[in-house]
Amino acid sequence: MLDEGATSTAELNEAECFHIAYYRSIGCRLVNSTDGGEGAPGFSPTPETREKMRTAALRPGNLEKLRRMAEGNRGKSITEAHRARVRDANLGKVFSEEHRAKLRAAHQKPERKEILRRTINGPKPSARKPVMDERGVIYESISAAAASHGLTASQVSGVLYGRHRHAGGHTFTWALQLGTMGAT
Repeated sequence: MLDEGATSTAELNEAECFHIAYYRSIGCRLVNSTDGGEGAPGFSPTPETREKMRTAALRPGNLEKLRRMAEGNRGKSITEAHRARVRDANLGKVFSEEHRAKLRAAHQKPERKEILRRTINGPKPSARKPVMDERGVIYESISAAAASHGLTASQVSGVLYGRHRHAGGHTFTWALQLGTMGAT
């Protein structure tokens, strides 16, 4: 290790990159497969290595792990701060025509058409369905039930659609499922 007198990580990374480039330029065979510095710039796996990585990722145990992770995140939403960071990171990105074609193709899949239709034309009109809580009180909508119990509409709909067993200690069902009708 060479003592450069660096006082920060950035200076150390810069010095590392310089020394790796210098010793490569004079013909030294280095163990480093990267250009040095933070992360792994300059490293490009061979097609054989990429295939091995792909095969490892597709092992049944890994697929099951990914499925469990996705299941754990289902129904959760990201914070506004996170949305802002993602938006800022993507702002100004220019996609190649090939990438744009892939995005268009993905949006043409049948399961995406309904989502696209809602995005373009706004939410589809829906009749309000009555909701009943565990005490048998019927509300004209999810929003009304949520407001009555001090919850959000997404918490109540999470129970109704089976994503959660209860919300704030309350359970909800569709009033029509039980053959009842009415509203409070």
